[in-house]
Amino acid sequence: MPVGKVRVSFEQHRRKRLAEELKMMAQAHGLSPGLIHPLEGASAFDEICRLAQQIPADLIVMPTHGYTGLRRVLLGSTAERVVRYSPCPVFIVRENKQRSKTGRRLSISTILVPVDFSGSSRQGLQYAIGFANEFAARTILLHAVYLGYIYSSEETPIDIPLLQKTARENAERQMRKLERTVNFGSAKFETMFTEGSPVQDICAFAKDHDTDLIITSSHGLTGLKRVLIGSIAEKVVRHAPCSVLVVPSNPKIRLADLAKRPARR
Repeated sequence: MPVGKVRVSFEQHRRKRLAEELKMMAQAHGLSPGLIHPLEGASAFDEICRLAQQIPADLIVMPTHGYTGLRRVLLGSTAERVVRYSPCPVFIVRENKQRSKTGRRLSISTILVPVDFSGSSRQGLQYAIGFANEFAARTILLHAVYLGYIYSSEETPIDIPLLQKTARENAERQMRKLERTVNFGSAKFETMFTEGSPVQDICAFAKDHDTDLIITSSHGLTGLKRVLIGSIAEKVVRHAPCSVLVVPSNPKIRLADLAKRPARR
């Protein structure tokens, strides 16, 4: 048999086997076989986001495998790319090793919500409030009072403690305003502040306070700025010690960006 026909036959067998495995998985979890969508051709994140748009999906749930080292720098992970382009919220599931050892089922009792007082972070907060009310969970609003890198010289000395104090006072005022203007319903909440790098502080806080879920919004950097900096949401997905739910901002812009990407077949 010619090599080309052997390759085609192998691909057909592989696709059939994959469809059967997906069908068995769906049946094992009580799902309808009609919900199965075997896809191939483009990158995984492309197919996932396009299908989410077509269905349309309310939520994407997926694990994070996590590349490391140079491969992550060059490619990123599928989870991070889905977070970048998804037109709907993305729930990144990270196994809690401590709960796995004790046999406890997934529970949500503490939700951490990073806020920077922007419209995007308000969207994430509103989503988190819905979760908190549904699961009777405690919500912690966290703001990182971060001044970035400050340089000074003998000719132009900078009073860094004063700047930090002023920034903290301003953040506290904005937090009080946020509390007054947001309807938390019956959700119990508290506010916290840190003074370091947002990503590091969010992840460290989640670990120290045994957080079950981080709910954050994605501002969505584009172009060279994303390559050099990345988004806080994607970095939190990469380093968080618990599951992360990312609520996308500007979904119409995301859909437009997704449409610009060539669909490889």
